[in-house]
Amino acid sequence: MTTTQNLRSNRRYVRYRTARAVSMLGSQFSWVTYPLLVLSLGGTPSRAGAVASCALVTRAVFRLPGGYIADRFDRRLLMLGSDAVSFVAVGTIPLAAAFHLIAYPQLLVVATLEGVAIAIFGPSATGILRDLVPADLLKPALGQSQAFNAVITLAGPILGGVLYGLNRMLPFTLDAFSYGMSAVLLLGLAVARKLPEQDANSDSGVLAGLRWLWHRPGVMRVLIFIGTTNLVGSAIAVTVVVGLHERGAPPTAIGVVMACSGAGSVLGAIFAARLEERLGPARLCLAMGSLWSLGFASIAASPSGWVIGPVLVLLFLCVPVAGVMLGTLALGEAPHHLLGRVSTAEQVVTTTPGTAGPLLAGACLQSFGVVSTWLVLTCLCVLATTFVVISALPRHRRSIGSPARVAADPLPSESEKGRVP
Repeated sequence: MTTTQNLRSNRRYVRYRTARAVSMLGSQFSWVTYPLLVLSLGGTPSRAGAVASCALVTRAVFRLPGGYIADRFDRRLLMLGSDAVSFVAVGTIPLAAAFHLIAYPQLLVVATLEGVAIAIFGPSATGILRDLVPADLLKPALGQSQAFNAVITLAGPILGGVLYGLNRMLPFTLDAFSYGMSAVLLLGLAVARKLPEQDANSDSGVLAGLRWLWHRPGVMRVLIFIGTTNLVGSAIAVTVVVGLHERGAPPTAIGVVMACSGAGSVLGAIFAARLEERLGPARLCLAMGSLWSLGFASIAASPSGWVIGPVLVLLFLCVPVAGVMLGTLALGEAPHHLLGRVSTAEQVVTTTPGTAGPLLAGACLQSFGVVSTWLVLTCLCVLATTFVVISALPRHRRSIGSPARVAADPLPSESEKGRVP
């Protein structure tokens, strides 16, 4: 029986994967249309960026507590509760619009509530995956996850733009519905609850995941680079949407351009697991940083949809490979009782910089214009790539290994254990 057949025959995994796919598709509908809704209410580009950043900042603030909660309570129930909160929060948008009461402050509140829910849902879902899938199928499951996410990222923005063109509340209505469907699917998911193991002193508390990563410098170098690229990546949506909107592009065309990032992810996901093993962390970071630097410079030279679309395809080829690498670090190496905290600590390092991306994009767009914003993003990519080169030179043989080898750095001696973040 092939790996794919083994995963398909695992009914609990299929139900879990379906729930996540449905929820993500709904979120993609509203992701591309949030900035358009803010602009339609008379908001400025900086306000459009602030809504996205509000969700990201909230998620970052509650990420570490969310990981701790996921290691202490029933993860399936936490996922159900998170879906319920998101269902109610997003559902208030079309409800308020029906009574002509929708306003910018409400969008900020919804973004905040959704951010808290996602901060708890994420580590809970990560922990459950290792309970559903045997160790030998973990990496194929992560690769399949990247493929699903890539296809959804491709189709979601296109459908979101089309739905917004038909009725600006349709994307948000379907997003709320997707959270409800996810909750229904999770209700039937049977997962044996594993009580947390008794932690050692070094493994206790909310910061245990950060301590686990801190003692693995090879992993930290990779995570810092990914964090910088996430800062740039989170600025792409607002920059593209506002830039094309100013050029008079219709919502459907904007959705098609944004979907090009999904096309690149689909192509990258086909070879993600194989490339992750061959490239290793350092080579992957160098390839990704160089490609993104050249891509943003090309868009700055000609910020039209005909240029942005193909460039986004190229930029997002590396994203699924990086996703498999990060997932392997969190799920394949961490102790079971630290799964939630290690996964959230990893996300804190890699995604916290991204909370400033939409705000950075909005401020640059309003102050300097579209071309200058793309140049700022180019400079950030160049700096991140330079950091990888400099940090990898002294120990290139050790850095250019597989994620498992990098993650396997020995724990520090007792005299070094006091140095924690």
